Amino acid sequence: MNPGQTSFLVMIGGLLTAVFMIAYQRPGWKKASAAIFTGLVVGLVNLAVESYGYEHQIYKVYGLITIGHSSLALTIGWVSLTACFALGSESLKQSSRPGRALLIYIIAGIIAGIFSDYLGQIATYHFRMGPDGSWLHIYLIWITMVTGAMFIYKAVVKVLG
Repeated sequence: MNPGQTSFLVMIGGLLTAVFMIAYQRPGWKKASAAIFTGLVVGLVNLAVESYGYEHQIYKVYGLITIGHSSLALTIGWVSLTACFALGSESLKQSSRPGRALLIYIIAGIIAGIFSDYLGQIATYHFRMGPDGSWLHIYLIWITMVTGAMFIYKAVVKVLG
């Protein structure tokens, strides 16, 4: 699979998953809006991080519709998947230990993100580590982005009431 196909599949898959998640969970306009807002914020931050990564030769992302030093198609996919991830955290409130469940959920999101970059490096070729990059950079980015997404979502839900 080439980077264009990968970015297209992530974009379409992310959008369809987000529509399904909203239709299935019926979270109400406040939580749905908070999830979409979170996705947009994380997507824009990701564009900035990928531009920084390119300029400092840490890593490069390839895909359809290049904007800056990133793929707009991948960004749309990540916006949608971030919204799904945020909405998915709502079901953890019913857990016997919601704090622990949320921590495990965040760790699973970080691992899935790191795995997606690794898979992008070895199989789909939409991700390439630069000469000055290391997987430590990627780990820190995923830890920050996933944890930040949860904080943004929870804060926006509180603000919206």
